[in-house]
Amino acid sequence: MSTILRKKAELKLKLVGACPSGLEDVMCKEWKSLGVHARQERRAVIVDSATLADYYRLVVWSRVATRIAIELQTFPSRGLEDPYKITRQIDWTEVFDVKAAISCEALSANPKLPRQWFNLRIKDAIADHFNQVKGSRPDVDRHQPDIEIILHIDQERAAFLLDPCGAPIHRRLYRQEAGIAPLRETVAAAILLWAECWKAKTVFDPFCGSGTFPIEASWIAHQVQPSLLIAHLGLEHWRWHDDRLYRKVCSEPRDAVNAEQVIIASDIDPAMVRIAKSNSERAKAEKTISFSEQNALVAPRCGDSGLIVANLPYGERMEQDRALHTLYRDFYKHMVQEFDGWDLVLLSSNLDALNSLGPKADRTLKFRNGTLPTDARLYRL
Repeated sequence: MSTILRKKAELKLKLVGACPSGLEDVMCKEWKSLGVHARQERRAVIVDSATLADYYRLVVWSRVATRIAIELQTFPSRGLEDPYKITRQIDWTEVFDVKAAISCEALSANPKLPRQWFNLRIKDAIADHFNQVKGSRPDVDRHQPDIEIILHIDQERAAFLLDPCGAPIHRRLYRQEAGIAPLRETVAAAILLWAECWKAKTVFDPFCGSGTFPIEASWIAHQVQPSLLIAHLGLEHWRWHDDRLYRKVCSEPRDAVNAEQVIIASDIDPAMVRIAKSNSERAKAEKTISFSEQNALVAPRCGDSGLIVANLPYGERMEQDRALHTLYRDFYKHMVQEFDGWDLVLLSSNLDALNSLGPKADRTLKFRNGTLPTDARLYRL
């Protein structure tokens, strides 16, 4: 554990970033744009030698990451039947203080792994270590921890990961109201980054729902920190935390990349428009987005050129598959006729309905939206 014992200024951290499956390339490019040398490794994005400032910069600015963990130590995983012994090999008092509320989780692709029992044994080992060294132990909070300890187990090795932020960082507080099947904020941001939304004169979302796409587009255009509205960060209990450096990174100035961008959002449901407006107010983006109640099938052209992003209904919202196919075709036909010269991104988990459109997309991004295989397809109209 030589890393833990070094001075904070000399720390070199191995970071492991998680995001929805299929969006790793988008996140890797995002991290590189933030000045951090990152690489993809299977279903994660890795930074092999990050400084403390690099870690803070990713926590503050990454729009795509759901979690950014620090690798503490690795062990051979063959024959690992009880994690207690390897957990006790780490001096946890050098990692976080006893006042931290912790959560412990074992992750493995092996369905036979007794995860709940592993979680309990990891927690017991940490508690026993603190009791031995400090005479007291940290509390456990599975719902809102200050610190999360993850044991990631694959066929060859087991790695202890530390998440000093506690809860996943994708939970932005602005969306306190949502409709059916709301789009996760990190997914919306990833699609907008993939489509290079900041280059567009206008961004238009004709199926805006609770407003996730337009709010995330506004934050990208105006360089708003996505971490500003994260519910909870437990950094203060992390022994390596440097609050002055963290505040310095948070205050780094960043100019808007497209302050003149026009963002328009509409929905046929007036209740959803009301919710989207309310969410935009919490996100402090209401002055940058124009909302209206409108049928997407008759939406008028709203600029010379731009980007249309549409999270289409995908079966769970409509019982009749035939009606869904008709909606997709009618919407696409209207976009082609009315928005010539624009880019159109269609997002859906109903791949049959997307395929029914006929024309091949210019670009396709395949990922998982929760458990659903999903496509984002970009058409140049």
